[in-house]
Amino acid sequence: MIALLRSELLRMRSRRLVWVLVAAALAGILVTSAILTVRSHKPGPADLALATQMYQEQLQHCLNGDYGVPQEELGGLTLRQWCHRNVTLEQYQGVSAGGRFTLTLSGLPDVLLGTSFLMLLMGVLIGASSIGAEFSVGTFTTLLTWEPRRARVMIARLLIVAITVAALTLFFQSALASMLSAAAALRGSTAGTGPPWLHHVVSTIGRMTLMAAVISFLGFAVATIGRSTAAALGGLFVYLALFENLLRGLRPSIAPWLLSTNVVAYMTGHEISLDVSNSAPIVVGVAQGLLITCLYVGALVLLAGVVLRARDVN
Repeated sequence: MIALLRSELLRMRSRRLVWVLVAAALAGILVTSAILTVRSHKPGPADLALATQMYQEQLQHCLNGDYGVPQEELGGLTLRQWCHRNVTLEQYQGVSAGGRFTLTLSGLPDVLLGTSFLMLLMGVLIGASSIGAEFSVGTFTTLLTWEPRRARVMIARLLIVAITVAALTLFFQSALASMLSAAAALRGSTAGTGPPWLHHVVSTIGRMTLMAAVISFLGFAVATIGRSTAAALGGLFVYLALFENLLRGLRPSIAPWLLSTNVVAYMTGHEISLDVSNSAPIVVGVAQGLLITCLYVGALVLLAGVVLRARDVN
């Protein structure tokens, strides 16, 4: 098994797709950081004064009940506690400075979450191409002459795919966070970046890393069943963009059990509320999101394993 894992790791390192994705991601990070650095500037006294005025006005509106915060959203907090937690000075320091880039408690995690689709797409591409490309050119048959136990080959390849996708996601997100932090420190503001902010950033990167690795299994499984990378990408696009939206329209009550809903619930790191009927909203939690996603992906991987064992690959 060790020799097989080493062989799969070498094969993954030799794939041009992986290096193209690395080059494209690093180029995007550098360009984005350069643009933000050029367009940002340090806050002046007028910026800080305007931010303070806006903050005090909005905080007073919140305390007066003008926001209309529902009772279930308070989560056991008093209105005063909720307002002081959700209306902060740092939120308005970025607004008051025009083009200045501000790194706040919610800023960087939101930026990282904004790239989550790209990270998941990368996972699907690497997972699907890791076996779909070999089906297309016929090299998978050659591999089976060296290691005929297909289950071992599949498990080894899944492990290498997961490790590769997780490592790349962690690297890209850490690089992006570091570059944006440097841009904010040099040309913007790092107000509000204490321990809670750091915990928020680290947990966001951790969730994205885990979900990208899980979703890579989805690409691998669909490519194994369809015997091509294109089948995986096309099938997943049709399912997510068309089939799930159709189900939401026809049966709104099924929305909490759809794959995309649970992926979003886990990625955001907090519960999401769905109005699916005239009754009370249905809440999809973070743990449920991860569990349902893993169950769907696990079932598809098992199906792919059955198909791979039973089908002729010549």
